[in-house]
Amino acid sequence: MAELTPRARRVLLALGGLYALVNAFIGIHSGGDFVFHLRLAERLLQGQAPYADFNGAIGLPWPPFAIVTLVPFALLARLSLPLTKAVWAIGNVALFGWCLVQAYRHAGRWTPVVLAVAAVAQPLQSNFQHLNINIVLLALVVLAIADLEQGREMRAALWIGVATALKGYPGVILFYFLVRGRWRPPDGSLVAPAPAVGDAARRPTAREGAAPARPADLEGDRRHPRHQSGDGGAHRRALRLGAAARPRTAAHVAAL
Repeated sequence: MAELTPRARRVLLALGGLYALVNAFIGIHSGGDFVFHLRLAERLLQGQAPYADFNGAIGLPWPPFAIVTLVPFALLARLSLPLTKAVWAIGNVALFGWCLVQAYRHAGRWTPVVLAVAAVAQPLQSNFQHLNINIVLLALVVLAIADLEQGREMRAALWIGVATALKGYPGVILFYFLVRGRWRPPDGSLVAPAPAVGDAARRPTAREGAAPARPADLEGDRRHPRHQSGDGGAHRRALRLGAAARPRTAAHVAAL
């Protein structure tokens, strides 16, 4: 695999730092997707069912596992919502930079990497503007591909399973596995933890009829975003990445 030169590393760090500052500023003043799901995590912290009064006509929320992973950010939001948004935005930029480095190591040159980024520039920026979770999914799929190339198929299946639990649609990669006949009997030990997350999301409210307690900052943004930051493009990218990976242990992914 090709390694970054010192000059390329300095340029990437400089551009990444600038991009992180820009997206932190944008995210602080927008970030509707992230704020909406922080409210669901806050309800979970209050012992209430996150989806109890959700209006499905305005779109689908992130799955329960994603809401659970947002709990630390909901705790930080009690101190400062703008700080929480900035941390999420900067973390997403760092993950994206890591994905670029992995792509360069695989391709051996920057031209295909730059062309790939240009092809998805609009949904990519939409993800940062709305503080969505698609960059996290991309990083998980990249991890899966890297493990597959090194023969660690079980770990690769785990990454794809986590991505599917976070936002569902990476699970369409499983259809490719089924078509290719790459299927083995699932390991039942991986199925056991699954109901726990669903039970947490369905937990009844602590007091019947009581209004959910939320931090003052989170109360201001009650609108679910109308769109999901280019999920269609991310969906297609996940399919292409899955087709390149071709793991042989799809049943373990399905179990997750």
